Amino acid sequence: MLRRCLSTSTVKCCFAAAIVLSTNVFVVKYLMDSKPSSFIEDQHRDIKYSVGRLLKEKAASTSGFVIADYFRFPQPKYCHSEKTILHAKWVSNLQAILSSIEGNQLSLVTSSKEHTSVLLNWLIAAHLIPATPLHNIVVLSLDIGLHHFLIQHGIKCLFVHPSQIMRNSHIQVFSQVHLVRLAVLRLINHYGYDVVNYDCDAIPLKNLGPVFDIYEDADIVGTFGKGPLTLYEKWGVTLNTGVMLLRSNSRTEYFWQTMSSLSRQVTDDQNSVNFAFEKLGIKWRDVYATSLIEDIHDTVYGYGTHLKVALLSFDLVCRQTCTISKREDYYVWHAMAIGVNRTVERKQSQAAVGQAWFLNPNWEDLSRGNVRGKEWLQKIA
Repeated sequence: MLRRCLSTSTVKCCFAAAIVLSTNVFVVKYLMDSKPSSFIEDQHRDIKYSVGRLLKEKAASTSGFVIADYFRFPQPKYCHSEKTILHAKWVSNLQAILSSIEGNQLSLVTSSKEHTSVLLNWLIAAHLIPATPLHNIVVLSLDIGLHHFLIQHGIKCLFVHPSQIMRNSHIQVFSQVHLVRLAVLRLINHYGYDVVNYDCDAIPLKNLGPVFDIYEDADIVGTFGKGPLTLYEKWGVTLNTGVMLLRSNSRTEYFWQTMSSLSRQVTDDQNSVNFAFEKLGIKWRDVYATSLIEDIHDTVYGYGTHLKVALLSFDLVCRQTCTISKREDYYVWHAMAIGVNRTVERKQSQAAVGQAWFLNPNWEDLSRGNVRGKEWLQKIA
């Protein structure tokens, strides 16, 4: 019955799968392992994902979160085996965090100890500046001291030491942040949650939620970027991962699998994402290698194998084009630190240009006491 419904409709098949799920999981697994003809490949992938989600939900009700057999982390050359990583403490901590949030979408912002002040400025902005504050915010910390500090002040925080992900501890800190973040984003998506990734210097001035809703048909929503350079010269635009929504569906699952199979090994998450796009044959609509993205004021769509991507223009999320005269129009102030001088002081000065530095210079003294959560952020603002 289940195999016959492959030629009818996804709705009927998923309904049948749901019925079988309550009685015989093995029949559903047989469907997931079957190999349909090519003309129904896309439909079959969506059906497999829907059935897989049903299986995960059933398993989650009794034994917690489930990992599919095909699951792989990005950039496996640098990472421990899936078995080793998934047995680390941070995975169960992540599951606990996901179980505690409302809905199926969260915002993830990553920081190391060196960028504590930049992170705190971001948290103040996200909670206090937009008319509708961001919700379900989770900080990914690579430093145990920062983790304890945030937990003490009522901020949801996931601590992941780079050694729990990477085999080589000699990789530079900048690359460690990227590789750890990719692994966590990958796992969040696989668990069935949409996730918005933020750089800690991508300061939210308005809630992007309504903007993301406009592009509900896009699997990934990012912003204009110029790296890696080889792809920027080829395409005229790339995706900047500093603000990026990854929806959890069968197509992003295919995207993640593609990234895990890249022969090109890189430690920068933006490069990894865009090289995966290249492998998926993405084509950007109405953008050419000779285009100047500063002159493009509309959202750009990209289409690849089983994937649709939307890129928000600099009018919504500024980067190279940040200017105080347009501050009221921006949803995110993500001013670029020019050259190699990307220190905390430089990030602070770039934010200050846009009147987007909200952290009190005496925040350490003001953090003493038992004040937590939003009240604490108001105190140190």
